[in-house]
Amino acid sequence: MAHVYIKMRHNWTVALLALRRNKKGEEVLEALHVQPPIKCHADSIADSIQTEHDKMLAKFPDAICGAWLAVPRHEYISSVIIHKLLSDVDAWNLYN
Repeated sequence: MAHVYIKMRHNWTVALLALRRNKKGEEVLEALHVQPPIKCHADSIADSIQTEHDKMLAKFPDAICGAWLAVPRHEYISSVIIHKLLSDVDAWNLYN
């Protein structure tokens, strides 16, 4: 199945993310969902969203880090699922 996603162009939903902590030290996930304007290959997503991600991160100068998560077929990814995925890879502690 992965081969199909790599070889085909898709409409994507991309969650642009800023990971930060509030004054109490609690994890805060800021997410903005965007869709590249055209169908593209997986390896072209970064080029199509970089400007929007940079603008988003500029709004959160206290961000620990930025990330993005892309899903084909314009499917929405909930913040709960994103938070779990980031926690599973210990993303909240990458730069501490």
